[in-house]
Amino acid sequence: MVQPITAPVGRPLTTAVTGTTGKTTVATATLQPLRAAGLRAAGCDSTGIDDVHGAVRPAQFRRSAQFLPDLLAEQVVLGAEAISLEAFVGILKDGLYEHVEVDVAVCTGLESDHLDVHGSLEAYWGAKLQLFEEHLRPDGAAVLATDCAQGELVRDAAARRGARLVTVGPGGDVVLEEVEEVAAADGAMRLEGVLRVGSQRLPVLLPTVHAVAVTNLLLAASAAIALDAGPGTVAEALAGVAPPPGRLEVIGRRGGVTAMVDTAHAAPSRSRARRTPPVRRPAG
Repeated sequence: MVQPITAPVGRPLTTAVTGTTGKTTVATATLQPLRAAGLRAAGCDSTGIDDVHGAVRPAQFRRSAQFLPDLLAEQVVLGAEAISLEAFVGILKDGLYEHVEVDVAVCTGLESDHLDVHGSLEAYWGAKLQLFEEHLRPDGAAVLATDCAQGELVRDAAARRGARLVTVGPGGDVVLEEVEEVAAADGAMRLEGVLRVGSQRLPVLLPTVHAVAVTNLLLAASAAIALDAGPGTVAEALAGVAPPPGRLEVIGRRGGVTAMVDTAHAAPSRSRARRTPPVRRPAG
């Protein structure tokens, strides 16, 4: 079972996503089930600031430790009960999380990037791990896939902080099982299956068959559940989760071919690209 965290006093529930790829997708996918669960939730990621009323505007990040506290305070005035953040390595390194306590921290994997800025993989990974070692509250939750790249580093960082782990994928706390590809009314292929959350088994329909997108959806679902959004509500909400603009975004379908655009600055690693959930295909 994924044990929900104790709600903080005097501030919104806060989740933050870091990693080399998939941060924006997971951050926006976390926001949507939180809202489906009835929480007044806001988001801030590379696509902009999505306030509690659904108004989206560009995020003009300042290199100031007050940027995120000011943003959270602004959203609290609007009635925010939760906020989903994307933790870029730059704003972690520049101290923008210095005065922000995170309840649930998500890692999409630590691979190779920004070596021109950090000088080494170890320095780059270390900047990312600050989210788990310094900004995740000691009784919070760290969410990662069971095959997360450099997952041991994340696990060790969370352990040093005293936080508990929520793992996604085979052998984890949240697992997609009995998967079958199904065709939607518009001809798009989806995945139908069972989402196992601890001992609970919940029917689920995912709006994608792309393996990396499936993992990102499960990370987002786990973060929302850890923030005390009900597992049943989250499982139902996954069917309607939309990707952020330009991230595996479907732009057309014709003759059984789906065209997608993905503007992420780096391609998934081979290990992530090969990650495919076991699919039970219908006969014929």
